[in-house]
Amino acid sequence: MKNDTLKQIVRDYFTFSKSERQGFTILTAIMTIVLVLNYLAGKLDFREKTDFSEYKRLLAEYDPAPEALTLTSLTMFAFDPNTIDAGAIQSLDIPAEIRNNLLRYRESGGRFRSPEDVRRLYGMNDSLFAVIRPWIRMGPESGARQVAPSMKEQTHYFRFDPNTVTAEQLAQLGVRDYLAGNILSYREKGGKFRQAEDLLKIYGMDMQTYSKLEPWIQTEVVPAPVREPVAITVDLNLADSLQLLSLSGIGPVFASRILRYRQSLGGFYSVSQLEEVYGMTPERFSGIEGNVRINPGEIRLLRLNYADFNELRAHPYLSADQARRIVRLRSETGPFESPGELLSREALDSVTFLRVKPYLTER
Repeated sequence: MKNDTLKQIVRDYFTFSKSERQGFTILTAIMTIVLVLNYLAGKLDFREKTDFSEYKRLLAEYDPAPEALTLTSLTMFAFDPNTIDAGAIQSLDIPAEIRNNLLRYRESGGRFRSPEDVRRLYGMNDSLFAVIRPWIRMGPESGARQVAPSMKEQTHYFRFDPNTVTAEQLAQLGVRDYLAGNILSYREKGGKFRQAEDLLKIYGMDMQTYSKLEPWIQTEVVPAPVREPVAITVDLNLADSLQLLSLSGIGPVFASRILRYRQSLGGFYSVSQLEEVYGMTPERFSGIEGNVRINPGEIRLLRLNYADFNELRAHPYLSADQARRIVRLRSETGPFESPGELLSREALDSVTFLRVKPYLTER
């Protein structure tokens, strides 16, 4: 009886059905194949039999070195923007966008009648034009005065007062003709340079030119005109329209314009900002300059790391592109640790940065 029970147990637990035996056989075959392949893999030699050394040498000689593709192969040379061909212009060491815009302008029938016409090309700025200008050669029909590339060698720096400097002296200082004309025109209209930074208000004055002139600028103190004593000095950041009306030459229209501009700026940090109010003439500004003051504590600051596009764009000193660039850089590379990073990250040019800096805070 016990033997029958033991046999039944062995039969139940140690006997395979037909399908189980087939599965075991297949599994055993697969494992055998895997073991054989694994053994053979260690014996086979997969090393490259073909000698490609000559091919690789020729390929290395054919491919130009990466440094050969840089702009060091470009150069500057004298050229006429009306006649330079498409092949030659590609060798000029100027941005490709400017080269292409010049060609497109000519293809559409445009013609450059003076070197200053090149300044109006889309994408051209004052700093870039200052580099290109000495190399421009116009045909005799344009009547443009030619400037030799040795102009930099002829530049002579000396102390000067922008209130009295002549056109000839500005030329000796290396100031471009159109910029010198703007300085003289500003003076002819009654404008005064009270400090070196006032030169930055001249249209066309870029930071590169200003940084070269700044150590040589020596402005004389312009005595304020004698005025009758006034009973009130107006704080530009706190005054209402009635207080502004008490200033000489300021009527309801101008009072309203000053208040609107103060609101859009976030307050004034310098009395000279009044000259930016629409319609403000040098004569009118001179008449009220001594009767106004600034309380810088009333300036409304822009939070550089929190202001959105609309807040930044609303400031008179920032364009839509600049506001968009600030928001994008803040998103891509993290918050600004200080307003100075707007320069290091190339979010703003130097002139714009100096104007808007008093309104910025990183917190």
